[in-house]
Parts: sequence; C-alpha cells; structure tokens
Amino acid sequence: MSSVPLPSALKFSQADIELLSRRTISRNPEAEPGVLEAIPAEFPDPNIELKYHLSRGMEVRCRHCRNVGKQPNHLRGFVVRSSNGKAILVGSTCGAKHYGDKWGVIKGTWDRAEDRRRTIERLMDLEQVWPNIRTEVFRVLHGPVWAAHDTLLKSFQDNLPELNKYLFKILVEREGDLYVMERYRDLKAEEKLPEDSRKKIFKWREKPMGSLQGREFLFGVANLKSRFGELFNKLCAQVEELRKLGSDLTTAQLKYRLAQVANSIAHIKSSLSRVRSLQGFMEPHHIRRVCDCTNDWHKHAGHNDRYNFDGRSIVWSKADQTPSAKCPIGTVDVPSTTRLDLYAGP
Repeated sequence: MSSVPLPSALKFSQADIELLSRRTISRNPEAEPGVLEAIPAEFPDPNIELKYHLSRGMEVRCRHCRNVGKQPNHLRGFVVRSSNGKAILVGSTCGAKHYGDKWGVIKGTWDRAEDRRRTIERLMDLEQVWPNIRTEVFRVLHGPVWAAHDTLLKSFQDNLPELNKYLFKILVEREGDLYVMERYRDLKAEEKLPEDSRKKIFKWREKPMGSLQGREFLFGVANLKSRFGELFNKLCAQVEELRKLGSDLTTAQLKYRLAQVANSIAHIKSSLSRVRSLQGFMEPHHIRRVCDCTNDWHKHAGHNDRYNFDGRSIVWSKADQTPSAKCPIGTVDVPSTTRLDLYAGP
C-alpha cells in the first residue's frame, strides 16, 4: 500500500487521505447536485454518497415511498448516487424494503468506509495530543511525588497501626463515610412516659463527618513509580508503532491497537489518581477530622488511645498520654496533567 507524507509523523495511504477529505453529511439533501425528483427507469450501480439527519420540520421526501408532489416524510436517510451521476433520496429504513438483498451490499460498503474513516480520525486525534500528553506524563514520572508517597505510606502503616485499622473498618463497613457519636435528648421518648414519672432521656446517634479522602493512598502499595514507568514505556512503544504502521494496518488491526493504547492510558490515569489521592489525605482539615473520628471510636470502644495533628505530624498517644509514635504529614506537588485528564482516549 503506497504512502503519502503528511505534515505529521503519521503514515497514511492515498486512499485514507481521500477518505478523510470526503464529505459524508448533507445538511440540505434536496440541494445536492443531480438529485432527481423521481426514480428513473435506469439507475445503475447505486452507492450511498452522503447521509442526512435533519431536525423536525425539515423532512425530505423519500423517492421510493412518496411520488412527486407528495409531502416529505423522512428526517434520516441517504443520498444514493448512480454510476451515471444522478442521485435520489432514500429513507434510512426504506433501502432494505426497496432494494432487497442488494441493499445489504450497498449499506455494507458505506458502513465499512465510515468505520475506516472514524478509526483513522481517532488515530489523528491521538497524534495531535500525544506530544503534550507524553510531556505531562514524563514530568510526573520524574517528579518527587513517588518518594513522598512511599515515605508517607510506610510511616503511616508502621507507626499508626490502630489508625490504619479504624480507617480500614470505615472503608469496608461504611464505604469511607466518617462519623462521631453524639449524645442527644430524645423528646419524643420522654412524651410517651406518664406525666408523673417523666424524666430526661438521652441517647446516642451518629453525626456525619464527611467522607474519607485519599482512600487509594491509604491501602495502596509502595514502589508505584516502577509500575508507572512500565506503563509509560509501554504506552510510548504502542503509539510509536501506530505512527510507523499507519495505513498499512487493516481497520480491525487499527482498532485493536487503538484499544491497547486506550487501555494503557486508563491504567496511567488510575495510577495518577492513586498518587494524587495523597494530596487529599494530607489536607490539614481532613487529617484533623480523621483524628477526631478515630478518637471517638476508641472512646466508645473503651480504649484510651488518642491521635492529634499538631500541624506537622499525626501524634499517637496511649493511655498515659505519652506520645508513642508520630507520622510526619508534609505537602507534595503532583505536576498538572490537564491534556491527559481531558483526553477521553482513542
């Protein structure tokens, strides 16, 4: 398959270039060149040239369903052109009724060309955004966030085991919803008591304290950078192979390789989400809420352990209030990946 250079690194055949340049949508089917008012006696080798999908009130007349002078009846359909240059309008559901088995061949030819065109466009979209995506991911890969993630994760798991236990319980049993128990006066229960024996009745209920942030970080794994680097290298190799092969691939092969790229991008986004969750967890107001909820849980469970955030570290104190361990909480900057985040994938 011969190739023609384009102003990009992609490789395209002449057939694909022509396919991409071809108009496929008609906004005004009745005004297309050579459209006949009625079906002629001879209409050799019909092929779909354009499709139309009009708004309500802009119906056009299917030449098979309605004779000249009849009211328009279709919003969707095709401009079908003969080898002699003449064309007619055919409603989207009318072709099969009027052309029989031949319509399957006509429509199949159109569908395959459209499928190829859409696939090539997906490849072009990838080529357009790839340089920026590659730069963004490379910057994250070689940034400081991975070391900060691994250091904090190890310190958190080693030094604050009871806090880890509580947060795991919250994730498993409550899907991350934090709470404390608050004491309240049950007026309705008091009203049900006889007047001569009424007394104040107090009960306990849960008070929501927001959702646990950074859950991906909390129960993640260390050495994320190694895995992220493998994903990035794999993605680079996949994109480079696509750029080299281009039109030499069949439509099915292109789809398969684009699906591989999409899968790699999804994994990279997932890894970034995990490491970014570190920022949410380390937010000071969130750390203080986590400490308050953990302390409340310990109190109602009959334990005297306490957790406090002094602005720099989570400090764990046991029953005698003597600090037992601490976990430094710093700040970390994850470089922006705006282009990657916005990219839906090929």
